[in-house]
Amino acid sequence: MTMQKLYDRDFYAWSMETARLLRQRRFGELDLENLIEEVDGLARRERRELKNRFGILMQHPLYIAYLTRPSQREWWGWGDTVRGAASRVGGAFRRQSKP
Repeated sequence: MTMQKLYDRDFYAWSMETARLLRQRRFGELDLENLIEEVDGLARRERRELKNRFGILMQHPLYIAYLTRPSQREWWGWGDTVRGAASRVGGAFRRQSKP
């Protein structure tokens, strides 16, 4: 089965085979068209995820400060959301800064 057909039928199997071919440096056998599209898609998803997390980091502290009374702040869960978003953003930057 060609890599193109494998991509169309079973994305997971295509991904695993692509990784194997890359590790073995068998570049001539790669499905470059779909590989390029998938790598490009990963970059777009990562950017969109960071944009969403930054939005949370900007909005939720304002919600906490202005829309809740001190006794309600933990009940709404916004503090947990902010901490989770900050952790994910930090993780994304650590991944991007690795050589």
